[in-house]
Amino acid sequence: MNRFAGWTAVVTGASAGLGVEFARQLAPIVSRLVLVARRRERLETLASELRAAHPALAVEVEAADLGQISEVAALASRLQERAIDLLVNNAGLGDMGIFESSAWPRDEAMLRVNIDALTHLTHTLLPGMIARRRGAVINVGSVAGYLPIPTFAVYAATKAYVNSFSEALFWELHGTGVTITALCPGPVPTEFFEVAGRKGQGNQERAMNSPGFVQIGPVQAVAEALRAAEAGKPRIIPGGWMRFSVWWLSRLPLAVLRLGFRIGIPGKVRTQRQAAGKTAP
Repeated sequence: MNRFAGWTAVVTGASAGLGVEFARQLAPIVSRLVLVARRRERLETLASELRAAHPALAVEVEAADLGQISEVAALASRLQERAIDLLVNNAGLGDMGIFESSAWPRDEAMLRVNIDALTHLTHTLLPGMIARRRGAVINVGSVAGYLPIPTFAVYAATKAYVNSFSEALFWELHGTGVTITALCPGPVPTEFFEVAGRKGQGNQERAMNSPGFVQIGPVQAVAEALRAAEAGKPRIIPGGWMRFSVWWLSRLPLAVLRLGFRIGIPGKVRTQRQAAGKTAP
């Protein structure tokens, strides 16, 4: 990771999951690390761990709710003053279930965190990177962004935005010394699915029981992402089986996908609609 040596890096969503792993793997490499998330106590615990393991590392904590526009704007302004070299837009929210029974505040927060905050922070920090002719952005997308996914509709759509936005910026920034890499993981065993699943509707268990051969751990996902970013690659799908699966699925005609949806989705939707009715207040 020689490219990132001595850099100042910021990781959003650093209180759990991939965010914690990004912080741990960057800690021995960068000179300063800024940790961002809502839960300050978790950030302080992680910061203490990293300082103890890497005494030369400067670790800073920024507690901010990226679902709040005013907090994102204030955070962006503070980060702009720090000359950030590496931005890891990892923070993200999910919601699994039929759209009609979703809670609008949850959908709105998902749009703001997954799209608005990621775009705002990138827009704020890119000019400084370009002026210094060095920098990198890692945007955490998802393989969910490759396809429309019934019962995961809003989340998949937000990740389609991240994937597309990152690819476009990669080519805009060609020759500037700044790169954009989209990390598009499949199922990674973190607390994401526990939060995204709706209690009482059975989708938490289904989400976490994806086939083992397509799952990878956070350590591997982050390691592959950092290698791809160091090499200046525009996109990485970690895990060989998942890369092959996405390559195959992305080449299917839409008519074939719709046929699969017609066969598999109506029953799933009926079950969730019934469950939603039972759990509704």
